[in-house]
Amino acid sequence: MVCIYCNGLTSVSNSRSSKNDVSIWRRRQCKDCNAVFTTNEVPDLDRAIVVEATDGSYEPFSFDKLYQSILESCKHRKSPLVDARSLTKTILRLSFSKPNNGSIPKSTVFSNCIKVLNNFDKVAATYYRAYYSDKNENN
Repeated sequence: MVCIYCNGLTSVSNSRSSKNDVSIWRRRQCKDCNAVFTTNEVPDLDRAIVVEATDGSYEPFSFDKLYQSILESCKHRKSPLVDARSLTKTILRLSFSKPNNGSIPKSTVFSNCIKVLNNFDKVAATYYRAYYSDKNENN
């Protein structure tokens, strides 16, 4: 990675995996200007993972689509944006915790959503099940 200040080459001086999502925190130092800065690296799941529908077709994974469905399910809560972001990260961590060769069944994502939402808020889980179970079965 290049330095954000002078475009020189950088090296990693400290690195930590996040416990709550798939990101990696890194402290970097520029070899030219000695500037120190932090990066949060996240895999581009939209390009790396495909979702397999029950009819055998594939579509690219969409973080935004998953987040939006969780946000809709949590709209009754006091802080739906914050809750949906955290829940989506939890669902991602659960869904991609096992090797998947670049694809994951849509039914797995759906069942993980239900599992996480059930533990968090029964109303949100009920809403999600009611509005997204048909989409899961038909796609």
